[in-house]
Amino acid sequence: MKYKLLLLIFTITTCCTAQIIPIEEHGTYEEIPDGAYVKDVSGLLNKFIGTWEGYYENKKFILFSDVSTISFSNSEFDLLKITYQIEDENGNIIIDTTTPSTEDVYVIEGMYFQDDGTFESYVLHYIGYGCGQGGNMYIWVKEDTPDEMILNVYHDPGYYMPLDGCPNGLDEILFPTGDEIMTLTKQ
Repeated sequence: MKYKLLLLIFTITTCCTAQIIPIEEHGTYEEIPDGAYVKDVSGLLNKFIGTWEGYYENKKFILFSDVSTISFSNSEFDLLKITYQIEDENGNIIIDTTTPSTEDVYVIEGMYFQDDGTFESYVLHYIGYGCGQGGNMYIWVKEDTPDEMILNVYHDPGYYMPLDGCPNGLDEILFPTGDEIMTLTKQ
């Protein structure tokens, strides 16, 4: 009887426990199994958490990043969420995404670590306020410079909306694109 009870408890525990996928392995899956949890078991996202400040093209960028767990397609994911403010050279706020709910489309959301073996580069989903602003944002924090973060956006104008939805042309993207980068300092 004890054997059957132990077998039953083991079976229930095994069946009801979600599969945990380390966040660094997320990019290796074509499809995340139903009910899985993509978890930051090694604390790889911790180096990105905090307030970061940097300057690019006479504008001040202040990024606020934190780890969040979201549910999507019957699975859970640990990811980085970034809200931000951009100020002109006079200190006037041009863009502020710090007040909307975390469900807002303008909150930058993490996707996966770049599969380069170092897990220094993290890829996020970026949609800007202007017409045709969107793409993948790449951020790096290297082990030897933990208070510096490098940022670049791979600009894909049709990322979020068809380009014919921009009758007046594309708006200027404020984050660095192409070969340009911005270095931010942890505050």
